[in-house]
Amino acid sequence: VNLKNRFGHWKDTAARLDGKATKNFTLMFLQNYSIMSNTQEDYSTFLECNYKNCDGIVQPFGSSPNFFNPNNTGESVLLNAINQAKKYVYIQTPYLICDYTLLNALTQASLRGVDVRLVLPSVPDKKIAWELSRSNFYGLIKEGVKVYLYTPGFIHSKVVLCDDDIAVVGTINFDYRSLVHHYEDAVFMYKCKCIEDIYKDFENLFKISSQQSLTTAKQNFFVKTFCALIKIFTPLM
Repeated sequence: VNLKNRFGHWKDTAARLDGKATKNFTLMFLQNYSIMSNTQEDYSTFLECNYKNCDGIVQPFGSSPNFFNPNNTGESVLLNAINQAKKYVYIQTPYLICDYTLLNALTQASLRGVDVRLVLPSVPDKKIAWELSRSNFYGLIKEGVKVYLYTPGFIHSKVVLCDDDIAVVGTINFDYRSLVHHYEDAVFMYKCKCIEDIYKDFENLFKISSQQSLTTAKQNFFVKTFCALIKIFTPLM
């Protein structure tokens, strides 16, 4: 709510769901509760409600540590969206510390003519994580990916938008720890009315953010060397 101003203006994004999709989030919450409390609840008493019809397709999903769910659902959803894009892929993320698979998907999308744009913070909350994110800028920009920094401050949103049809809003960061080690959730949307609002949000972000170039993306020798060494510990970042 921006009562404090530690990182400039704090930008976040959320989606409100009505209808049957809310059942999925209730079940995910209760499952996590059962895991953490080591108890087994009767879920049926929490799932009785009057559902409303909604436009489009809405699919909430959860992503959890590999030892609990080896399917790596979060990364799979992001990869599918990026790989199927034909016109554009717009992404909001606070961090960009992901593995080769995701980075390669972004560059390959750009090379096949897709307009790929990333919006990240201009004011970092974690300096090491920020430099590791920046270490990926040069290679992406070189392949045609557009990178923007949110000028007013810190962007905490985790949003992916593709081709006016597909959107993913949730808690999944483009970083290794979020994709592999954390319990996360998000909602996959297809042809929903709110995608228009998400598109307008991106349009506004591009206007108030600064686009990076190969020159501004360069890191000095010492920072570049430091990032190369610290990437050994990327799974912890």
